[in-house]
Amino acid sequence: MTVEHFPHEGLYLDGLSPTEFSRQYVTEDFEEPAGSVGESNHIRALRENQPLIVDNLNLMSILPHLNVNSLLTEAENQEMLLIGLTESEKIMRLVTIIGRKGEDGFHRFLAALEAAADHPTHKTIAEALERSLQNPPRPGTLGSSSPTLLQCFVSNLKGWYKNKHFYQGTSGPFIYDIKFIRLALLTKKGVSEAERSKDKFLRATLHGHVEDIVKKKKRLEMEGIFRYGKDPRKLVLVEGAPGVGKTMLAMKLCQLWAQGRALQEYDIVFFVELRQYQKETTLKLETLLETHLEGDQEMMKEVMQHLVRTGGDKVLLILEGWDELSPALRDPFSWFFELIKAKKLPNASIMVTSRPSVTAPLYDYMDERRIEVLGFDKNQQNEYIQKNIEDPAVPQRVRDHLKRFPNLRALAHIPLTLSIICSVAMKSTSLPITLTELYDKYVCTFLFHNLQKSSSDSLRSLIGLDSLDTIPKEVRQVFEGLCKLALSGFEKKAFIFERCDLEEHCLPCSGEKFDGFGLLTTRTQSATAGRKPLYQFRHLSIQEFLAGLQINSIGDMDRTRLLKEYRSDRQFQNIWKFLSGVSKLRDEAFCQQLVLPTRKGGRDQLFLLHCLYEAQNPDICHRAAGKMEHMLHLDNTTLNATDCLCAAYVMGKSEGKWQVNLRGCNIGGDGLEVFKWQLKIHDSQNLKIIRLDLTHNQLDASAMRHVAEMFLELKAKIINVEIASNKIGDEGARLLSKALKEDSSRVKQLHFRDCGFTSGAAKWFSEVLQSSKTLSALHFGFDKLGDRGAEYISAALCQNTVLEELGLYTAGLTGAGLSFLANALKTNRTLSVIRMDRNNFTAPDCHIIAEILLTDNSVERIDLSRNPIGDDGFSIILDALIKKPDALKKLGIFGCEITSREMHKFVEFFKKTTAFTGMNIGLNRLGDTGAGHIVQALRENKSESVKEIYMADTGLSDMGKQLVTEAGAMRKDLIVSCEVNEFLKIGKARIQEKLWSQ
Repeated sequence: MTVEHFPHEGLYLDGLSPTEFSRQYVTEDFEEPAGSVGESNHIRALRENQPLIVDNLNLMSILPHLNVNSLLTEAENQEMLLIGLTESEKIMRLVTIIGRKGEDGFHRFLAALEAAADHPTHKTIAEALERSLQNPPRPGTLGSSSPTLLQCFVSNLKGWYKNKHFYQGTSGPFIYDIKFIRLALLTKKGVSEAERSKDKFLRATLHGHVEDIVKKKKRLEMEGIFRYGKDPRKLVLVEGAPGVGKTMLAMKLCQLWAQGRALQEYDIVFFVELRQYQKETTLKLETLLETHLEGDQEMMKEVMQHLVRTGGDKVLLILEGWDELSPALRDPFSWFFELIKAKKLPNASIMVTSRPSVTAPLYDYMDERRIEVLGFDKNQQNEYIQKNIEDPAVPQRVRDHLKRFPNLRALAHIPLTLSIICSVAMKSTSLPITLTELYDKYVCTFLFHNLQKSSSDSLRSLIGLDSLDTIPKEVRQVFEGLCKLALSGFEKKAFIFERCDLEEHCLPCSGEKFDGFGLLTTRTQSATAGRKPLYQFRHLSIQEFLAGLQINSIGDMDRTRLLKEYRSDRQFQNIWKFLSGVSKLRDEAFCQQLVLPTRKGGRDQLFLLHCLYEAQNPDICHRAAGKMEHMLHLDNTTLNATDCLCAAYVMGKSEGKWQVNLRGCNIGGDGLEVFKWQLKIHDSQNLKIIRLDLTHNQLDASAMRHVAEMFLELKAKIINVEIASNKIGDEGARLLSKALKEDSSRVKQLHFRDCGFTSGAAKWFSEVLQSSKTLSALHFGFDKLGDRGAEYISAALCQNTVLEELGLYTAGLTGAGLSFLANALKTNRTLSVIRMDRNNFTAPDCHIIAEILLTDNSVERIDLSRNPIGDDGFSIILDALIKKPDALKKLGIFGCEITSREMHKFVEFFKKTTAFTGMNIGLNRLGDTGAGHIVQALRENKSESVKEIYMADTGLSDMGKQLVTEAGAMRKDLIVSCEVNEFLKIGKARIQEKLWSQ
């Protein structure tokens, strides 16, 4: 096969491959052929860097410097000024002249480049030429004695990467602009919650998606991807969300290699799209090479021999789309893993791109160089919007819309999505609020744009296409064929199609021109001629949308079959969401099958919420809410702003009394703002949030502004709020208390724990206590309120007439703070439950507890667990209870360093009491003796008021445990437990939910 068999036209500005160039120009006055062992170093350097010189040399800038050092003759200089030649032809001729001048001429050319360094690309060219001189080819490599046929292949491969058709079908913008490719290097180190909250760069890369990567990260420039370690064999794993630009990065690297601007340490760079192997279960190297060499067995043999001989030395394999491989090929024992483990081509470098959700098996081999593609930052989003929308009034409208709808804003960092939004904004005055509406308008835009190019007068005369329902009948059959192709692709796990696939669905594909109104792309993935065309949708999300349209149009039986088979298939999740949006869930049977059956929480419930939001059907929201029993169980499910949007929408549309568990969802201030905003849009007096748990959500003081606005601005009532493990600090307390004072008739319970409070927070909430007409429970835990904080709260209790529960656990209290509380209880007649566990109370402080017990007040339950009061303190409390046996209903003294010494007093107390119902006395060294006193006390409890006693981990022998078990069997309504497991499973929950609540 000769070089002329390869399609050079359009690949190089002069129409020649590097091999032809080296033969026709550089080597025409030299005896040694290009690439031979005797080839001069300066000739080789010129040949290797020819594309770089042609693309980047500024001829008018360098000519004066070439004349100064007399490199060019007068005739040669005049040749550079000829009007009939293009700039590239003149540069090609200049390189030929330099090659003829020998090494002296070559070095004078380098000097001229340095002298003309005012043009930035000249320095790049000079550095590349010098690098080629300093790194002569080793024997057996492509630059020395490799066969000419192999050189032809590499030349054409570079030409293919430079050709615009190589990029045909890529959907991300800025494919040619390196500055918009943002990368982060992922370290092996995990990230704690504290580190995450402090790391601004990390937080900016997290969008609440399943694909988020929570690792320590640092910025990485594109040229640094392969710059690490001393081993020439590199293994690089590139991860990122769908549409964020992984393919763009891989293709850009191929282009830069072809231009001589990057990766010049590699002789061959193979770009392999793995999605075409979805159906494969086994694979071999020849199969990968067929992408570039189909139909040329002679060249295939030469390339394979070279790879086997060198073990892949100076070869880079870019494996694009690991997540789109079949599961069999992602198996750790597959051919690909043999490649990664260096069992195949042991010297070859490998770069793998993938969504993060399936890359875990690769970490054992590629964890040293993990890179994340980040997409646009906020500044780049604004720049892209500004540059790509011509109407000056539209960009601000787009920004405002993104601010209001986080489901769109959360995806704006993805180049594909932002390009869709801008495309829709330029064609439509109404912007979408759901992803279904967004893709509907996007597809309409593509269709209308392509129909304007039609040869049909009626199609060209269309004024616009506002809905897919109004597609002209002349093209409806083709569009329906595209939808069928999209669905069949998902069923067959196929995302690249051949001509026969299109013909199966009656799609016209004569030649290679069919593009499905711009929704399909055609790619000939070969550097050689004769490769048959392959088709794929512009992006996977477009195929998902069209598949949803197709399912909506088929019969009930087929739809039922698909739901039964693919309801839980991860690759169908977005299809079901699009289907919900397209159908509005109006079909009763389909609605029953897709969104109404589940009562589960977590990801299952979140999927349901997304479907309901896409459908925008209030009636279905009402019904689904009933099925969920008006409970959102999303605890420990990472939520983004879009998830919060969907949850609030469903709540607002369905009304009713909701319990909302967002514990551990990491929604942050952005998610909370969206939640508030969406509730406000659908505000109703018929909506009540009887419990809102925001525990562990990375909320700070500024986020409390959104909670405060919910209190003030919503008609809906929020009854019980839990804000624990959020570092909102005293400033957050101030914002909340201000709102609660203005609206003193709604909130009934507030629970704070580990919020970074000091006594200042207690001061703010004491003002709430003074004015509130409804607040019945106020709990602080694991915050440093101290005795000063107890003083503020106690002063407010003297005026408060509604508070029933007060928690001051692990609050840094001593006897002084306890005294303030005791004085307040002399006048307060509503407080019945007090939690003061894990403070610093000792035996003398129990005199104050005794004072509280003997005072005429409403206190019924006290928890003193984990305070080191010892036997002396316990004795003081028991003496008070004996004097006033009905002073308490429940007592918590878990882990208070108590022994059996004073346990005999229980007998007298239990004999007298008619009100005491239970206690937790576990984690004390009672032993069998103490257990015996409790059993005797239970026998003396003639009123049978005592119902629950928990004494886990109290040093009982088997005999003591048997004694306690027999005591528990005395009455059916009596629970006496000494087992740790039983305490953790039953006792702890009952103490928290029953012993300390009304």
